[in-house]
Amino acid sequence: RSSVFTLMLFLSSASAFSPAAHAMDTAESLPGKINSPQIRMGVVSGIGQKYTSSGDLVTLSDYNSIEFDSSTLVKIEPDVQQLVNVLNQYGHQQLGSSLHLGVLHLETQPEVTYMAPMHAYGVNEKLTIAVGLPIVKYNNKISLSQSNSNLNDIRAQADSGPQELTDAFNRLDISLVQTIEEELAKKGYKPLASRSESIVGDVQLAALAQLLKRPRHLITWKSILSLPTGPADDPDDLADLAIFGQTSLDETIVYNYKPHHRWSLAGKAGYKYMLPDKATKRVPRNDSDSLPDADTKESVNRKLGDTIQLNASAGFKFLKNWEVAAGYEIAYKGQDQFSGSEGRRYDLLSKDTQSEAHRTRIGLSFDSTASYFAKEALIPSVISYEFIDTIRGFNIERQTIHELWITLFF
Repeated sequence: RSSVFTLMLFLSSASAFSPAAHAMDTAESLPGKINSPQIRMGVVSGIGQKYTSSGDLVTLSDYNSIEFDSSTLVKIEPDVQQLVNVLNQYGHQQLGSSLHLGVLHLETQPEVTYMAPMHAYGVNEKLTIAVGLPIVKYNNKISLSQSNSNLNDIRAQADSGPQELTDAFNRLDISLVQTIEEELAKKGYKPLASRSESIVGDVQLAALAQLLKRPRHLITWKSILSLPTGPADDPDDLADLAIFGQTSLDETIVYNYKPHHRWSLAGKAGYKYMLPDKATKRVPRNDSDSLPDADTKESVNRKLGDTIQLNASAGFKFLKNWEVAAGYEIAYKGQDQFSGSEGRRYDLLSKDTQSEAHRTRIGLSFDSTASYFAKEALIPSVISYEFIDTIRGFNIERQTIHELWITLFF
């Protein structure tokens, strides 16, 4: 299941009304009675890789692959142990222990693009409000394949065995791909098939209150409320995007310092609180129950982990309208919590839900507002580009994001 945590965090916690949208987080608010329509467009790549719980970077295909060696087969079907014991009696090669039906590969090629129209309004010089709605285009090429089975080689070496051994080999001579597809259908899961879909996400309501404004210092408090208007997680779909249908409150304080008319420094600290809710989940029976049955579905109490986010950045203004900026960001998400009334293993739903992301950000923006007031530009606007790269972390997809902001003022 691809949660795309970084995309979720980025879409729900980024400022919905900053006049300059790039790696340099700004604490500026809109002037009073000014409207500012905006649109964000982005492309997310690299989400076919994942930082594991140990911080290692692996492809999702390798991460989701299952190796069907003798120990795995015995866990699935205890009767296989008898075949392993019999095969180990042939020669000195421990044929039973080396039995291997191959590796089942789940190949995924997820691609995400998004567009987020927003509108901000300056209530007065110190208060700005805004509303935004992300629209995500989700494509994923999904396929199953099997490789590296040694069943026929071991069968050839034990060909002179009893009929019971031959029968056991015949029962194991199966297609793992067909077997897993049949198992998914039997348990009520949707087929693992490629998809292309557009998703309207969660509405975001935002407010920005300027706390301090001095010639060189600027402090602003930002608050973003995300409402669960998007689709909820589907417990029968192993490949859904699963980042919407959640309620959260994101509180952030931004500090800007201007040591020079060309240089700007910024610091940001935020806390995203996930409101408790209910969700329908398949609750595993034990640690090895990776595909819970349909009868384990239950409406459980859910409290998704909160997120702490810290960012530091610097910007340099060159020429008349251009600014370049760079920043470093850390986001830490706590563990999800689940509970229910059926006495099941709800703790297993929380496994590997803690995550951490370290991201670098580089931005470039063109601001025509000064030129507009000097009657050198037709409209006041800001056009910004930002590149975000997740360089390390754990329990999170590896991502690079290319984003374009277009902001107008009237």
